[in-house]
Amino acid sequence: MLLAVSDANNPGDDDIHKKQLFESWGYRVELIDDDASHAAYAAAMSTNDAAYVSASVSADTLAGKLASTVKGVVNEEGLQNPWLGTSSDAAWTAGASLTVVDNTHYITALFPAGQLPIYAVAMEGLTAAGTLAGDLQTLANWDAQPGLAVLDKGGLLHDGISSAPGRRVMLPLGRHQTTGFDWNYLDSNGRLLVQRALEWAVQGGQMPPPVYVEAHGTWKSDAEKNWRITDLSGYPFLVPPNAVLEVAISNRRADRERWGGIRTVGSGLQRRFELHEAEAGGREVVVMHVQADGSGRIEHYAEDRDDVEFTLLGYWNRGSYVETLAGFKAGVGAAWRDHALSAYGVAAGQVAEVVIVNTNESNERRVGIRSDGSSLNRILELHEAEAGGADIESLHVRTDARSTIQWLHSDVSDAHQFHLLGWWD
Repeated sequence: MLLAVSDANNPGDDDIHKKQLFESWGYRVELIDDDASHAAYAAAMSTNDAAYVSASVSADTLAGKLASTVKGVVNEEGLQNPWLGTSSDAAWTAGASLTVVDNTHYITALFPAGQLPIYAVAMEGLTAAGTLAGDLQTLANWDAQPGLAVLDKGGLLHDGISSAPGRRVMLPLGRHQTTGFDWNYLDSNGRLLVQRALEWAVQGGQMPPPVYVEAHGTWKSDAEKNWRITDLSGYPFLVPPNAVLEVAISNRRADRERWGGIRTVGSGLQRRFELHEAEAGGREVVVMHVQADGSGRIEHYAEDRDDVEFTLLGYWNRGSYVETLAGFKAGVGAAWRDHALSAYGVAAGQVAEVVIVNTNESNERRVGIRSDGSSLNRILELHEAEAGGADIESLHVRTDARSTIQWLHSDVSDAHQFHLLGWWD
């Protein structure tokens, strides 16, 4: 993705935000100055799948450097409209909600017709003005004026003669005044519109493959001993809608075990574990996966809001993770044994997430899981739980054609168990 900005070497906060957001969706983002040459733009477009025009550019400086590209162009700078051919002019308004007037298009297909909030607070919005392109397709309006509009390749431009060499999108995001728009207040609907606009510009709505995005951000609960919803869509997390999150849950209390867990919003599963005390230093940690909802939210549980901390380690920007919680333990110890996961809903060839728990207060235990037929000794020695709680580890494993995995216990007892947390569908 080529991102045209006012200063590629020293981008502003909004352009940094856009770059990070686009990268979280799986794009490699290249910044380019609006004053780069036509030749530089042509060379950059030869190695990028689409271009995004930031409102930070000078329209007169950028001029027509992207007008002839056959690649898709997504635009948020109204004064670029004439150069890209969507309309002869632009206007700006203020509000928080668009009106979706056409949800048959890929970009708006996920949204109902009618009012659609895209801002957390009222901000400027961009509209097409003057003479509109003959084949401009309006998807959503600001106050009855085209706010989100598209031109397909070959569509008639505003001059009534020329045709679009590639796909063009005018976004409803406005910034006529420097302070008129702030990306921090673009809500999950607004971000999803931008994401789908990029996908349509790049591939006509074919989504790029899932990408794992590294992240790092921590939070604590605002309440104790209750499941609480946390919104991770904003800074510093930037979790996109429906992403599958990897979260570390830690107990930092030196002298007391604590319960912590995560689950999907609306779930009734008690996906939480009693974490061993941190003792003389460090922390006791368990890593779990969870699917965010359409607004980038999950639920978390903390027995104590000071002692239990949650850290986002990263996320898959798309995919389907089926959440569950099912405990089981082997009937025979000290040997690899088959165990079928089909009874829990896991199909052949799927990847399951399993947490292994040792609650024995005086003895460490060797445990492991692996794919059926594997010869790998995927064995871990879990520390004794000592005064309480549990020593915990999470692993992923792929089922075979019979939906079976293998597991190993060094000792058969109720002090340690396997817990199926979910699987990748």
